[in-house]
Amino acid sequence: MFRLKICGITNLEDAVAAQNAGAEALGFIFCASPRQVTLNTAREIRKHLSKQIITVGVFRGQERDGIRKVVEQCDLNYVQLHGDESIDFADSLGLQYLKVLNVNGAPTKEDLTWGSSNAAGVLLDNGYGGSGEPFDWSCFNDYRQLNKPLILAGGLTPENVSEAITSLLPDAVDVCSGVEQIKGKKELDKIRRFIEAAKMGFKTGGLTL
Repeated sequence: MFRLKICGITNLEDAVAAQNAGAEALGFIFCASPRQVTLNTAREIRKHLSKQIITVGVFRGQERDGIRKVVEQCDLNYVQLHGDESIDFADSLGLQYLKVLNVNGAPTKEDLTWGSSNAAGVLLDNGYGGSGEPFDWSCFNDYRQLNKPLILAGGLTPENVSEAITSLLPDAVDVCSGVEQIKGKKELDKIRRFIEAAKMGFKTGGLTL
């Protein structure tokens, strides 16, 4: 999979800057959001990126065929499902996918059912993607019973990501608003500092990128 993802990419400048700074994965949002991109924009950005960069398409409540079309035309590696998609729907896509769970305390019975899914990983967020607000991280380890790679998101910044990694030991981290100037436009220095801090956290925690 990946350890370091920058999400909410909307333009080539930000994508190349994140790639050059050492991001392993970039996220493109195809559902309603201030950071939403068109298929054509994402496809054009992808053409200018290294094939080593993992690309992730973010979807919420979209139809199967529409998701598959975007994945194929934009050469995406993963689908990230943010809605109330069922396991049957997600598994039927026939694609590598990540499932987003909105954390509000210990995992629910419904959350735990994703442990038997084909999800390549589970992203834990606060339910308001891109808000810059963290959930109660004390709940993080409760989700290990899913036996899936866990991706920490929500409220991460260059200032707190290293501590978050060393204390929680997530399999990966995902940032959007924490490295932005304004919604939809990244701040290149924040990207650089975030990636440096995350790498230090993984190294301290005994993990490597």
